[in-house]
Amino acid sequence: MPLSEYEQRVLAEMEKHLFEQDPELASALREDATPRKDKKRVVLGVTIAICGFGLLIAGMATQQIWLGMLAFLVMLAGALTAILAPTVMGAAGGANFTQQHGRQQGGGFMDTMQKRWESRE
Repeated sequence: MPLSEYEQRVLAEMEKHLFEQDPELASALREDATPRKDKKRVVLGVTIAICGFGLLIAGMATQQIWLGMLAFLVMLAGALTAILAPTVMGAAGGANFTQQHGRQQGGGFMDTMQKRWESRE
């Protein structure tokens, strides 16, 4: 259900006041909230997979079957490390900001907004 024009104006005013009162918090809350893979784990996994590919080439060059099997396992481990990297949320920065600066989540600002919402006409 879309917001009415009045609700959109009130929301815009709330955003404006939030940005004026605490621009650092407002910018932290505006961060992208899409989940992303942990870059370090992805880079580590790709590096391991490349090393495994190098082992595979070495196994083929020396005609050592055990080295080829080891290379396959190393490549598999690298791929799994990259694929199964933990997901990090972009908006977690806002929650971290709140915890670092001693503000309580759900307190103060949210109580004020709830009171304003309930007293609206």
